[in-house]
Amino acid sequence: MKYSLLIAVLFAALSMTLISFFTDRDWTSIHSVEDLHNYDSKYLTQVLKALDLTLSGLQEVKSQLDNGDTIAAGQALVRYYQQLDRPWILETFDKIDYQDALLMANRLIDDSIMFNNQPWKIPSTDDGGWQWNYVSPLKDDEFGYTLNGHKYLLALITAAQQRHHPDFVGKYDQVMKDWILHHPLPPADDSVYQVLDT
Repeated sequence: MKYSLLIAVLFAALSMTLISFFTDRDWTSIHSVEDLHNYDSKYLTQVLKALDLTLSGLQEVKSQLDNGDTIAAGQALVRYYQQLDRPWILETFDKIDYQDALLMANRLIDDSIMFNNQPWKIPSTDDGGWQWNYVSPLKDDEFGYTLNGHKYLLALITAAQQRHHPDFVGKYDQVMKDWILHHPLPPADDSVYQVLDT
């Protein structure tokens, strides 16, 4: 169950833009299940096998996976999540004022997040993603939890709903793909899970 939200976000992000085929290992060019398969077929298989395929609605995913068609299984999973009505996901976040959201969204476009009422620039990796293990110059674990907790993404959602600007949707897509593909789950005994339980 802990993977269901992660997987929902992964496939929602992957299905947000038009399908484009690519042949190199550029993670920013992933826009479809086919692209993810071409980028890293083992990762796609790992994600699909992590699911509880006995859950209602996942029969087609299981059937396609049993037939050895990983791409069709991934596409079935995308369709499954597209038809779900899950407004509670956004409702779990504190509401944000539109003007504050717009300010934060524009900072996110510039690779900065707000922490303790200050903007902090997130360092980039060689492939253009964020350094997900960054804890600020202060070496503050709470900063790392904020960075990896993604509550700041609500600013992009709020701004995109009001402005309908493609940069906000694109940044959401980029941040989520980057985190999903490049941030490994911590070991089961990691203290991050204690924070998540509080």
